[in-house]
Amino acid sequence: MGNVKIEIKDHLARLTLARPPLNALNPDLIKELNQTIQDLERNPDCWALLIDSSSENFFSNGLDPQALLPMDKQGRMETFLSFLSFSRNLYAFSKPSLSAIAGHAMAGGAVIGALTDFRYLAEGKYSYCFSEVRVGLTIPDVLLDIIQTITGPHHLRQIAMLAERYKPEECLQIGLADRLVPADKLLAESEKYLRSMFELPLASIRSVKENLRLPIIQKFDAYLNSGDQKFAVFLEGNFVEGLSAVMERRRPKFKNP
Repeated sequence: MGNVKIEIKDHLARLTLARPPLNALNPDLIKELNQTIQDLERNPDCWALLIDSSSENFFSNGLDPQALLPMDKQGRMETFLSFLSFSRNLYAFSKPSLSAIAGHAMAGGAVIGALTDFRYLAEGKYSYCFSEVRVGLTIPDVLLDIIQTITGPHHLRQIAMLAERYKPEECLQIGLADRLVPADKLLAESEKYLRSMFELPLASIRSVKENLRLPIIQKFDAYLNSGDQKFAVFLEGNFVEGLSAVMERRRPKFKNP
């Protein structure tokens, strides 16, 4: 598994995104992430999970336009469903989890951060953004529910509908970040916080986490079983233009209405 690095030390699993420079989520990386999460769920030596990035400037830039553009609509839908299956399994991961984010977290990268229990952000000049709308896409309601559990309903219009970019200090203000840490201390402080939970009864923590997340897990399952045709209509037209603009580093020219 060349795109994901795993280290387990004293019961703490560290999952590092290792597809530089952007950690763009192509089908192979999504598959590796999904399998890794399922393996760690079953591994009794893993008591908690830390997710970070090997890239200095990006946690993840989201789904890979270079992979998606050559696909037809069905192929894109299969890729999104694969990402949502991984999202479901990470959200349902029974053990405490934390994303240590240094660098841009965009679209699917921002989603990964939202799926873990906690987010520690490095201080710095980078953005956290659910940028799906900026590339002509939409956000499924199950992911909107997750964002709302983190930030409350008051910021959803700016976060999801208008795809606002947030700096780390702004993330802290609206709840997207649990703590800001100097970049050179991010990993150590993230590990320290997760290990502090080992002093508590982990079975109790896992039980409470399961109860908190069960309604959204059930919604994930219903979504994945049915397939969302409302989502599928966004996989052509403006989405192709949005991805092309990203690849060509230009402003997109969307067609309205």
